[in-house]
Amino acid sequence: MTEFAREQVPPAVLSEQSRDPRLQYVVGAVILDGKGRAYIQQRSWHVRHFPGCWDIVGGHVEPGETLHQALAREVEEETGWDLTRVHRAVSHFDWCGNDGITRREIDVVAEAAGDLSRPVLERDKFINWAWADENTLRRLARLGTSEESVMIRMCLNVIATANKQ
Repeated sequence: MTEFAREQVPPAVLSEQSRDPRLQYVVGAVILDGKGRAYIQQRSWHVRHFPGCWDIVGGHVEPGETLHQALAREVEEETGWDLTRVHRAVSHFDWCGNDGITRREIDVVAEAAGDLSRPVLERDKFINWAWADENTLRRLARLGTSEESVMIRMCLNVIATANKQ
């Protein structure tokens, strides 16, 4: 496993020492399958944040965890897979949930190992999953909520960049 590459995100955002204690940190992974598809999962309708939305794998950084440790834990919890590689950071932004807490999210492109055809979903948090190609992601971006579209468009950009390489 590699630590977070510092291509798209300023190094200060990724630094463990420069974390803002007023913020709750969140990590996310656009997991690619090598076939031009990104893994997405649909959130349950009863979850607090973004119910019913299609999303990437990720979650909160627990106290004492590095960003990388948190991402590895979230990948395992949400899919049953092992995080094997982090290619690069692709996005960072702050958002405020309906609970009033400001979060700083850092998203990366990653690879995982395990049975990629059968993720083990956290059934209390997710109801569906898909390996989505560009056409599927474009359709979801048109149909989805504005919050959902942010993640879908990020997946589209990651796939477009991967296809150019």
